Amino acid sequence: MRRSVGLLSPGPSAFLLILRVGRFTREEKEAVRQLKQAMGAHVLSFSLVVFTHGDLLEDGASVKHCLIDDCGDLAELVAACGGRYCVLNNQAPNNREQVAELLALVDSMMQENEGSCYDVKMLQRAEENWVQEVEEERRRLKEKEELFKKVQQAAIKEWYEKELDVVQQKSKMEMEERMWALEKVNKLARDREETFRRELEEKERKERQRRVQEMVKMMEIRKEEEEKREVLQRKLDRVTKKLQERTEQTQKMRRDVEEKLQRDREENEKRERERALEQAEMERAVRRVEELKVELDEANQSLREQRRRTGDTLRYEAAEKQKRRRG
Repeated sequence: MRRSVGLLSPGPSAFLLILRVGRFTREEKEAVRQLKQAMGAHVLSFSLVVFTHGDLLEDGASVKHCLIDDCGDLAELVAACGGRYCVLNNQAPNNREQVAELLALVDSMMQENEGSCYDVKMLQRAEENWVQEVEEERRRLKEKEELFKKVQQAAIKEWYEKELDVVQQKSKMEMEERMWALEKVNKLARDREETFRRELEEKERKERQRRVQEMVKMMEIRKEEEEKREVLQRKLDRVTKKLQERTEQTQKMRRDVEEKLQRDREENEKRERERALEQAEMERAVRRVEELKVELDEANQSLREQRRRTGDTLRYEAAEKQKRRRG
């Protein structure tokens, strides 16, 4: 049961109690009792009653009028299920309205339960309550047994005392007959006590055997759950390892990209500095060319001035020579 509920994580939302239209049988009552004993009475808060073979009802008759109101146990079951029940007509399998009515009841019940489910914790509380009830039943049986022994002993003592008084007043034969009757009563009491003791021991033996079987099943279920948990843990470890590896790869790629960007920035800065230096050298060269042009112009101007003065001197000397020749 625990395994079934655990596989439906977080738990089943609804339980359908299927009953055939007709008499609420002893077997059906026992099935409901076992369900409440195994899963707790609060399981009916997540349940609804589904009556099949609604086609067997007379025309115009209702389940409530024909069955529920006439059967106290059935009325109590429907009331424990919050008054939730529906009727399915087996002769109309294509009737979608009855399916819609069933689904609407399930939705309404889920809303009343605020969307909660019957989970493993509820089943565990039910099992603990059932164990407590078994222990309480054993305690009550033991108290009844002790009380029965005390009452039996008191009754035997009282009867013995009365019979002893009678025996003392009667003849020896009557006393022997009374003693024989007393022995018969004692034997009958011992037989009944022995029968009761054997029945109690047999019941306790079956109870111990059943509890051992349940413990074995629970251990097997826990073992399976542990194995599943280990498998999931290994898968999680592998996924975590892959995620770490991918994270490391991503970080490495990010570092490589950052380093490349840093190198590119440094290279760009270096080229910018070189271009700035070249630009400065070019500007200095241009300024130097301009200065050289100015100096060249000044030198040309000075040369032309010297040439002019030299020509003037030569012309003067030539004129002087001509004058001397004429004179």
